[in-house]
Amino acid sequence: MFGILAFIVVSVFSVKAATAVLSEAEIYREYAGGSFVPLFLLAILPLGLMAIIALSPVFGWVPAAIVAAACFFPAFLGFRRRAGIFDRSGTSRTNNALNSARLGVAVSMGSLLYLGASVAMSLAVSTL
Repeated sequence: MFGILAFIVVSVFSVKAATAVLSEAEIYREYAGGSFVPLFLLAILPLGLMAIIALSPVFGWVPAAIVAAACFFPAFLGFRRRAGIFDRSGTSRTNNALNSARLGVAVSMGSLLYLGASVAMSLAVSTL
């Protein structure tokens, strides 16, 4: 139940971040080398949560956590890099793009925190 709620929350915020990235696509192309990669990174975040929900009962929590981490870490690192690029640009034109990159960092960090909590709870349950 909690996994489905997390999936819905991450999906909603991924869509919100994607619309923010799309609205600043010109700035992303000019400063960060394109706007397609951030959109792809936002699209794989809900897939990581689906991996936790769907793969845990079938294959166990370790493979599910590995697949989820493979979805979450690139998004986190990619948006951190882009936020740094926009922050160092020194122009007010990149303020909205910086905010969209920070939203991407927040969504991916929240996903990573959910992954950590899920792994910790799985470990706690398996030791009982």
